[in-house]
Amino acid sequence: MAYCKIIDNFLPLNEYKTIQKKMDKVKFNEDKDYWLPELTEDNDVKLNSAKFYRAGGERVLSDKITKLIFDITRMNIVSHTQMAYEFGYMGGILLHKDSYGVYNDERSKFWEKERHVKKYACTYYLNDNWNPNWGGETIIYDWKQKYPSWNKKYPSHPFSECNEKLSVRPKGNRLLVMENVWHRVMPNTSKNVKRRSIQSFVKVSHRPYDTSNEEYENQKGY
Repeated sequence: MAYCKIIDNFLPLNEYKTIQKKMDKVKFNEDKDYWLPELTEDNDVKLNSAKFYRAGGERVLSDKITKLIFDITRMNIVSHTQMAYEFGYMGGILLHKDSYGVYNDERSKFWEKERHVKKYACTYYLNDNWNPNWGGETIIYDWKQKYPSWNKKYPSHPFSECNEKLSVRPKGNRLLVMENVWHRVMPNTSKNVKRRSIQSFVKVSHRPYDTSNEEYENQKGY
């Protein structure tokens, strides 16, 4: 079942400003191999890929996101990866899910393992005073298309059944939490302002957290 939650003012203002200042100082790298072509190109659509910073964010953000996901799921935290994204002019991401794999089955053995975990995607926005005319929204869709294996040109569920459910503006200190959700990042139409966010991917096992079992004692994730 899909999950989506928006939390405004996720961190105290001083902690948010500390992370914001750090992101002003780091160097965002461009690595086109990091982005699958399906995420930025489709027929006559071609977006610019985001630059990224692999050690994105402060420890305080990682700890609080991990605790949040544990509180939501009450399941064992398997892993937590985090990086910062910077979307320049016409930077965005096409329709996809972060939950289970990629668009093809070339790495089927790997993704077979991934089926046994849930993957929560958490986007923490860093832009103050973002102008709605600049785009950059995360659009959430209601679509029954299966994932990861699907034909983008002839999907088993037509695009007419892919309905926009929610538009999330990149508001500073806002956290968006998604699991098993179709979504896209609309292009940044500002030539002068970069859209910045910190992206966290938290995997949890399907096995519930059992407080009566000593095996789980150190696996709360915070």
